[in-house]
Amino acid sequence: MIRFLIVTFLFVLTSISFHACTEIQSEPKITLPAAEEWFMDDSTALYLDTFSAAFEEGLTNQSIPGGAVVIVKEGRVIYQKGFGVKETGKTDNVDEHTVFRIGSVSKGFASVLAGVLAEEDLLSWDGSVSSYLDDFK
Repeated sequence: MIRFLIVTFLFVLTSISFHACTEIQSEPKITLPAAEEWFMDDSTALYLDTFSAAFEEGLTNQSIPGGAVVIVKEGRVIYQKGFGVKETGKTDNVDEHTVFRIGSVSKGFASVLAGVLAEEDLLSWDGSVSSYLDDFK
């Protein structure tokens, strides 16, 4: 549970650092599964309400026009929500189809995920890339 909270926190922290977002018009919209209710109990509902309020407050405090969150548990979408607008001064809301420019942030994601894989003994810090990717030369 702590690992889940840490990864979620890092994702949220990274997400609220984005100031620019755009929607790609040329790509078809992908239908995402609705958030499922199977996991919901009173404490989870309270956590998600608190999380939503904190996320909205973070956007406001940092003057960020909008952001989006999705939480996946056991391969199932349990929470997804868009917050705010795509661009300051506009009325187009952020939703599950909004595409954000992530720039160099993927480096941070890669290092966090590598750490999680190493902790679960699925990756060795001393291993070579070619031992994990056959086509890597």
